[in-house]
Amino acid sequence: MIVIFFPVTNSFSQTQNTSEIIEITPIKTEPFKYYQLEAKTTEGVEGKIYLNGKKLHEFEKSASQVSNNKAQKLIKSGTNEIVLKISSVDENVEKGYFSKCVVFIAIHGVNEKIFPSKETQIIHIKWNPKKDQKKGVIKYVFELKR
Repeated sequence: MIVIFFPVTNSFSQTQNTSEIIEITPIKTEPFKYYQLEAKTTEGVEGKIYLNGKKLHEFEKSASQVSNNKAQKLIKSGTNEIVLKISSVDENVEKGYFSKCVVFIAIHGVNEKIFPSKETQIIHIKWNPKKDQKKGVIKYVFELKR
């Protein structure tokens, strides 16, 4: 896994802004018939999730959970990008009980219409803010066959 980190700070503010590009290795790389997005956020975080430039989920300060097939048409053969744009993180934001993270994102791949599970995940991302981080843009890049 290659991680490139570009910190951006504002000297007039105490909030820390960061931008990162993270290359991730899929759990499974074979092509699938169906692709599904799963996203969970905890209370106190605000932002948006994009897949290959299209917004898949927008979350505000309350906890959210979404599972849909918007990824079906957006996943492509070759390089794919999930962008997590965090616009606000509360001071005392807590990690999710089961996920152990503030934002959880998974892309599931299946060949028949079944409920997604941990076994069907081809990509999973667990994001937690760094100390004093209030904003950030994280781009996750991965290769898939379609």
